[in-house]
Amino acid sequence: MKVNFKKTLLMAGLLVTGGLTVQAQSPEVASAIKALDRDRLGSARQAFEKAATSAPSAENQFYLGYYYLRSAAIENEESGKTAELLQKAQAAFEKGLAADAKNQLNKVGLGGVKLAQGNMAEGKKLVDEALSASRNNENLMWRAAEMYTMFEDKGQVNDPAAAIALIDGINGMKRKTLRPEYFIAKGDAFLIKNDGGNAVSAYEEALRLNNDPAMAALIQTRIGKVFERGRNYNLTQEYYHKAIQADSTYAPAYWNFAELWLRAQNYTNAAAYLDKYIQTSEETPEVVLRYAKLAFEARQYQNVLDRLNKVSGSLPANDEDILRMSGWSNIATENYQPGVTSLEKLMQANPKKTYALDYRNLGLGYRQLKNDSMAYQSFAKAAETDTSYNNYDQMAQIRTDQKRWKEAAAEYQRSIDWKKAHTGFPVQPSDFLRQGVAYYQAVGENYRDTTVVQKDTTLITNAVTAFQNAKMMTDTLSQNPAYAQQKETINNLGMTALLYAARVSQFYNNKTTAMPLWENYIKAAEADTATNKKNIIEGLKYMGRVAYATDRTNVEKAKDYFRRVATLDPADADAQRVLGMGTAASSTSGGTTKSPASKTTTRKPTTSRKKG
Repeated sequence: MKVNFKKTLLMAGLLVTGGLTVQAQSPEVASAIKALDRDRLGSARQAFEKAATSAPSAENQFYLGYYYLRSAAIENEESGKTAELLQKAQAAFEKGLAADAKNQLNKVGLGGVKLAQGNMAEGKKLVDEALSASRNNENLMWRAAEMYTMFEDKGQVNDPAAAIALIDGINGMKRKTLRPEYFIAKGDAFLIKNDGGNAVSAYEEALRLNNDPAMAALIQTRIGKVFERGRNYNLTQEYYHKAIQADSTYAPAYWNFAELWLRAQNYTNAAAYLDKYIQTSEETPEVVLRYAKLAFEARQYQNVLDRLNKVSGSLPANDEDILRMSGWSNIATENYQPGVTSLEKLMQANPKKTYALDYRNLGLGYRQLKNDSMAYQSFAKAAETDTSYNNYDQMAQIRTDQKRWKEAAAEYQRSIDWKKAHTGFPVQPSDFLRQGVAYYQAVGENYRDTTVVQKDTTLITNAVTAFQNAKMMTDTLSQNPAYAQQKETINNLGMTALLYAARVSQFYNNKTTAMPLWENYIKAAEADTATNKKNIIEGLKYMGRVAYATDRTNVEKAKDYFRRVATLDPADADAQRVLGMGTAASSTSGGTTKSPASKTTTRKPTTSRKKG
């Protein structure tokens, strides 16, 4: 699952300013524009704020509000910061309008705030009022076009057709100054309409008009973005390379490259371009946080922690994204307690905005901290909505560790069902084997519990079924050439399944199923008698006792089993006694059958014999 962090559209790529944008730029504004062009966000903010404070003109207030508006545009749509940024933008635009009511830039900005809030009618009204009050103002028309292409998130509105009409209106004017920025805005509008051909044409016209290397890098990056959206990744890389060739200090090109490699799941290349990005932008808290988020998506968890620690004093302590990154990254790097602490804070701060993977990671942390109760609750919560991970397997393992066998068996069944429903997660013989062992242990608990008068025989049936399912799967897989190198392991799993199926039936004196199961096991085990000798002897002794208890008139049939035991182990005491005494019943009386499995170290659970 991909975490919905802030959108990775670049601030600098969207803030298309430049040396010819508005008249009477202050040095601080010009500096801020250059900073934005290279994604130096902290420097840009400081410069815009300084200009608005030292000289609160309508233009300077517009730029400050514009900065906050663009910041809101790239903020995560679920973030609580969006509303705060829009409030700051509105406050700046209102100050600008108060400073000069004739300067309509700030009214256009206020229209943009309404568009960001999803109010098309009010936003369009404000923009139209500004345009009517200052006819044929190409700078104003361009800024209005930008407002119509700035927002794409849920709850926001845009109007790319209106933006295109405004830019075409500028081009139709007799007296105008054609600027590359106009065609960038037009290209953005076509991109929103998914009209890649016209978007590229507009960007190429911007390139033709441009003579600034930094803006050339911006435009080439924009064209690369068009081809990336069209999944033409060769041309995407070509234009990103052109951007870097135009201006090697243009940080957004490296960011886009990192995103591209991230989508291809080439985390090594993604990390390399991230490093170039941070080298060419700046290490202010804002930029480092954006860097950390992309590094997080690239699974560079230690890198994430290093960056967050570097600016920890400058970041909000309860920021949702920071707590999530800290939690997941600490757990991934085996720093379990800090990871759990961060995720606990995340869920306390905003329980309604947590992901299933937050609970899964919390469960992994709790498990390592030996808090199985909380781990189980976390995995159960994750399983409610998560379809990308098999949380039931974790829950089954926890119940197994807690020796809550019947519940463990049920969770293993849910795990098996989950795998059957999800492509790419094939059910394995070990799934059924673990389920069978859980049922086997549950049988032991049930039969040892003297307060239970009516024993649950379905547990035995379920155990045998699970073991038989495991054996059938191993038989199938062992014949598959694709598993040739794993054949020995697969066969061993099958042998184990047969052995446990026989034991669970034998141990509780279910002779009807135990005898054929032991026969099947011994037949298979004799292919490697040396390895399986102890278990073969266990089965032969059981079968000998059952043979004697079933038909005492045919002692020789029972003795045959013990002769086979003696062949395998001449010193076996039971075989010597039975064969020497002329009876197979020295270890039984009155038809009672006792499982010899209790004499092996591999047999579980140990319980009293059952009369039959």
